[in-house]
Amino acid sequence: MKEEEYKKNNYDWKIFRSKSDRAYKAYMEGNREPVTHHNITKDGDKELRFVFDLAKVFFDTVPLGKALDVACGSGYMTRSMKEVGFEVVGFDISEEAVELSKSISPEIKFIVGDGTKPREYFDGRSFDLIHIREFHPFTRINDLDYQLKIIEDYVSLLNDKGLLIITHSGRGGGMVFGSLSFEK
Repeated sequence: MKEEEYKKNNYDWKIFRSKSDRAYKAYMEGNREPVTHHNITKDGDKELRFVFDLAKVFFDTVPLGKALDVACGSGYMTRSMKEVGFEVVGFDISEEAVELSKSISPEIKFIVGDGTKPREYFDGRSFDLIHIREFHPFTRINDLDYQLKIIEDYVSLLNDKGLLIITHSGRGGGMVFGSLSFEK
């Protein structure tokens, strides 16, 4: 979809999620192929190591506290964050994605909501780590003022030493998330 379509519709991301919703629904019906191409479903440990290595640049250790996984999709990264010790919440605009995530990981809290308005869902809460991956407002358009407002809202949800990490897999671009070795 072209950027002018998003802008013309006032960035109402709910109307642009039909492809994602179909993929999640197909998965729930037993066809995993659409989600495999749409989401991270394996080898996420490399990307998670990248996120943790990046976090270690700012912390002595990875801040294993409260985490928010924005645009969580099928919840793979959310589950990975839980497995390493975070108290994590998955957050996605797609009801189908959240339904799928809850069916796979009922012990994790998943919330349906518009990721461009995080304060409507999390105002008053603070997080040690907020991870935003493959978030359409950052990957599908080029509107810096709009994107900066979203980032400011997420930064306002971080605790004093919290960290916001935004990643994009670069699908089609061949980007590989290896583990970085930063020295403090």
